[in-house]
Amino acid sequence: FFPDSIILSPGTGSLSNTPAGSRKDTKLMQVPMSSYLVEIKPQIQELIRLLEREFDYISVLCTDVKGTTYRVSMHQTTVGDYHFCERGFVVRAWQDGSYTEYSFNNLTDAADLAEEITSALKSEFQALKALGIAQIESPLVQEEAIAKTMQNEIGIDPETVSAEEILSHLRKLCDAGAAHEGILEFQSTVSFARVNKLFLSSKKDLMQSYAFSEGSLSAIGTENGKQNMSYRSCSGLKGVEILNEMDAIVEEIIAVLYDKLHSDPVTPGMYDVITAPDVTGVIAHEAFGHGVEMDMFVKDRALAKEYIGKPVASQLSSMHDGAVGAQQVSSYLFDDEGTL
Repeated sequence: FFPDSIILSPGTGSLSNTPAGSRKDTKLMQVPMSSYLVEIKPQIQELIRLLEREFDYISVLCTDVKGTTYRVSMHQTTVGDYHFCERGFVVRAWQDGSYTEYSFNNLTDAADLAEEITSALKSEFQALKALGIAQIESPLVQEEAIAKTMQNEIGIDPETVSAEEILSHLRKLCDAGAAHEGILEFQSTVSFARVNKLFLSSKKDLMQSYAFSEGSLSAIGTENGKQNMSYRSCSGLKGVEILNEMDAIVEEIIAVLYDKLHSDPVTPGMYDVITAPDVTGVIAHEAFGHGVEMDMFVKDRALAKEYIGKPVASQLSSMHDGAVGAQQVSSYLFDDEGTL
């Protein structure tokens, strides 16, 4: 049923003796595929078959993303949905040289839905022509037949650990940080997410299910009238075991905070700065990553238009961009357009 499966298996590391992160018999568990997406897959395939009667190309992205964020500070405790939770569908169609999309949340009868989508998309094409709005010409995507799945493995499934256990662990981290002299605020946060996506077209059958965690600690402190803060985060394709990494961060960010409180302000000026690879990546992302997003080209705001096919940095530098370049939060098999 799941051809060409890929399993991502990061190591779990050592386990602490704290309640949420302590499972002495912990073994890697494979993140299961979304039962919802598996169940509705035949219906989506039927929808594609019906829509292909009206359009030259049809693809459907199906998403089922859930998660929870836990936060404990010296003054409050909160639990809420992870900020990227979603469940829905996006139909992408190509007709007369242009693409258009239709999104919906409720899956109904395939025939009725195909009629509704066809009417909406054709009306959109007609409206653009009636308004005299020039359509962006795009070539029809040429897909190769492919069927792949990806699942990652984690140490401790967040769904098997109670909210009380996780909050208790975060409270211990918060209390450990708050116990230091001069601390005005200390906050510990962890998010657990499970991403399930299905991409289907007449030639592509792609499915992925992976879990990731994000943790962060922050401290605000004061000394001799000065105030500063320190922040540190960790993340990865892992489960509740990420709390073990956070245990080791508390004393580190307190030490950094005290260093900053005793440091002298930087004299304004121009400096040569050497950054770590992760910081360099963030700079690259902000400096020109957003500038190569397609809407920037459409709005004629992309400076990158002048540099396509040209070098943009020293030959001494190298950069790799790709979702499988590392096993991290943003590692995946395919993107939302079905591109591997």
